Amino acid sequence: MKLSSRQWLQFSILLILAAVLRFFRLTDLPYSHDELSALSRLDFSSFSDLLNFGVRPDGHPALVHVFLFYWTKIFGTSEEMVKLPFIVSGLAVVACVYLVGLRWLDEQTAFFSASTVALSQYFIIYSQYARPYITGCLLALLLVHFLLRILFSPKNSFWDYFFFTLFLVLSSLNHHISMLFASLVFLSGVVLVSKERRKKYLLASSAAALAYLPHLSITLSQFSIGGVGGWLSPPEPDFILKFLFFLIHYSLPLLATIGVVFLFSLYRCKKSTVSTERKKILYLFFILFFCSFLITFFYSLFRNPVLQFSTLIFSAPFFILAFFSLFRKLKSNFYTLFTVLFVGLFLQSLSADRKFFELNFRQGFEQFVKVADTYKRKYPNKKISMIVRSEKWFIDFYQKKWNTSIPVIFQPNDVFFSPDSISRILDTLSSQIVLVGNLEPQQIAQLMNRYPEELFSENGYSYDIKVLMEYSIKKSSPFLKATKKQFQRNF
Repeated sequence: MKLSSRQWLQFSILLILAAVLRFFRLTDLPYSHDELSALSRLDFSSFSDLLNFGVRPDGHPALVHVFLFYWTKIFGTSEEMVKLPFIVSGLAVVACVYLVGLRWLDEQTAFFSASTVALSQYFIIYSQYARPYITGCLLALLLVHFLLRILFSPKNSFWDYFFFTLFLVLSSLNHHISMLFASLVFLSGVVLVSKERRKKYLLASSAAALAYLPHLSITLSQFSIGGVGGWLSPPEPDFILKFLFFLIHYSLPLLATIGVVFLFSLYRCKKSTVSTERKKILYLFFILFFCSFLITFFYSLFRNPVLQFSTLIFSAPFFILAFFSLFRKLKSNFYTLFTVLFVGLFLQSLSADRKFFELNFRQGFEQFVKVADTYKRKYPNKKISMIVRSEKWFIDFYQKKWNTSIPVIFQPNDVFFSPDSISRILDTLSSQIVLVGNLEPQQIAQLMNRYPEELFSENGYSYDIKVLMEYSIKKSSPFLKATKKQFQRNF
């Protein structure tokens, strides 16, 4: 497929914007809980141990974990190196959305769909997240592209079926929900493929099933463990609306702009003839998205909650492509105006409303260590301890990174410290300062009986921190008096 000079310009600008947003302060991007959990299960000496003790107890298929196993052996476990291939995958998603839209729909649809993927916080975050989400999104796009080639290209080659098989297998090995999506793609092909191509299509699909068989025992083992219902609530009826609003940063000006331009395109622009092929593609895209959503929604309601915004990333690009394909072709001046408003409002809401450039670089586990180390250096003659809800490996990782050593009392995710446990902890503590992270309010209240002065408090994405101290420090600390005055002014 050859691109015109204007299409190359659009394509280049989108990729540059997407790269700037994804690579911005790459070395400052911390790990999340799930990323640290995955990294903590990579220290094995053999591939079989990796599968049995690293992959099998987890809730995800082997593909990304095996990739991380070999990648970290070569490049180490620094955040920038581990996240790099996922950021590159995120850029490839932007490119694929543009090229799929251009090849199978039209230039206008391709541009606004790829712009959404390039600028939406949803896709940016998962591009910086070393877990099997953006990779599954990329594999889904490639899988559907080769399905469309099998269905609608005048001629097929061996490579169309080969890559369809490859991406069918890889999607299934990436994530269980992307395996569900791949199954929906396969079933759609069974319905839509012509009689002349059905035999080759079924042979390619059978080859994918055979290639997946070695992983089947791991899948069955993971399903027998159960799911995330212990901590994830069933979805609310308005889940899909919240998801769609999240795609546009809950921005009312952006929503209004899209709505007005959509209505304008319907009533003022010429109605173009829609080919049978295009109609089938649009129906396919909508069906893939809504079937994927509905299956996981009702499974989450009646069996085990698995539906999250993250699990819709495999099908979300197809909804976006189908939605923007409903716009009639805008005239040049309106196209330019909408482009400026669309991109400008996306960037404004990303920065001002979502505070992406402030909050994106704070995750709890690193913040626990950084804040504790700050107060350790602030009060070198005072003992400081941490009481945090975390796995030991997570804090050890960041203590090593920041070259600090602070005593830590861990409350693992599957444990809750009772009032008696807190009392016993207090009896053994000899620290004058204590940092508490992600504890429950009643636990913090009990700790404040011993440490009533609050030096520091911060609430971030999925974490909260308080630094508490005994009264004895109060009289000798001008820093405390200033902090307390600031705290009173704020609250």
